[in-house]
Amino acid sequence: MYMSTNNNVTLEYIQFSKRVTKWGMILVTSVLILNMLLIAFNNFPQYTINALTSLYTAYITIMGITIGAYQGNSSLEKWTRAKYQFEVATKPSNNVE
Repeated sequence: MYMSTNNNVTLEYIQFSKRVTKWGMILVTSVLILNMLLIAFNNFPQYTINALTSLYTAYITIMGITIGAYQGNSSLEKWTRAKYQFEVATKPSNNVE
């Protein structure tokens, strides 16, 4: 029973990790499209275009670091859990029959 519950938690965690990545990519793409539309359809002076470019660069950098850190942490936790479960499953029992 414990192993089944643990597997369900792991699967749910993996799915959450995928959702975080998916929504991060959607947000970054949406902001890029918004920036491009603002620049293309408005007659902004060069300093405004430079400001929009700098803001987007900062935004995508922070988003990339955040998603990357989350994914790295998630991968490390999954690897540690899998390794620990493997060691527990293969460890010889102390029971003497």
